[in-house]
Amino acid sequence: MKKKNYFTLIELLVVIAIIAILAAILLPALNQARNQAYAAACLSTEKSLGQVVVFYADDNNGFLVSGQRNWRFNGDYYYYWYQDLSRYLPSRKSFFCQVGGEEYACATENDVIRYFHPDRGAYISYAVDISVSGAPGIAPEYNVWRKLNQIKAPSRTIFLMDGHSDILFIGSENEVLNKPQRVPKNFRHNNQTNALLLDGHSAAVRHASWAALTEQYIWFL
Repeated sequence: MKKKNYFTLIELLVVIAIIAILAAILLPALNQARNQAYAAACLSTEKSLGQVVVFYADDNNGFLVSGQRNWRFNGDYYYYWYQDLSRYLPSRKSFFCQVGGEEYACATENDVIRYFHPDRGAYISYAVDISVSGAPGIAPEYNVWRKLNQIKAPSRTIFLMDGHSDILFIGSENEVLNKPQRVPKNFRHNNQTNALLLDGHSAAVRHASWAALTEQYIWFL
């Protein structure tokens, strides 16, 4: 008769403990890798939006899309910036960042977003800096229409960045430093925000003092 070998209770507990230790070691690394993948996908999304901004300018005599819901430069009825850009995009997911999910996004009404296909409604995870884009009707200082070729330093000028439920982000010292409740939402990629610059590239901008941020990037025009 062959003797059957069984795990003892101690051996089983040791195996469980080893698995628990390995999980504790590996899960943070896996979460970090997942978040890095989300951040990379967000950068890619913003870069695609940068191409769309150029397409819009080409179709509208060089003008940038307005950063808010206002009358257009040609006198037509107004649309939000994401409505105007949605005509060039394939899906409602084109405006969505997975980090923060729907909590950090603004839902559009089903009949508002103007796609040329049945996939209506969207979650908007990004916000335009109206001091750069202009937003006629909001306030006198933003009552401008800007052309893309009028931007003197497009590679340093931030047009769009991670936003949240209020849609609009004004790149200012007051917004960046004096409203701490915004920081986890705007700088949500490991204390960085993904930003689209007007030369079409996207960049990860680390949260820092206003002096440090403005030394590298242009937030106000």
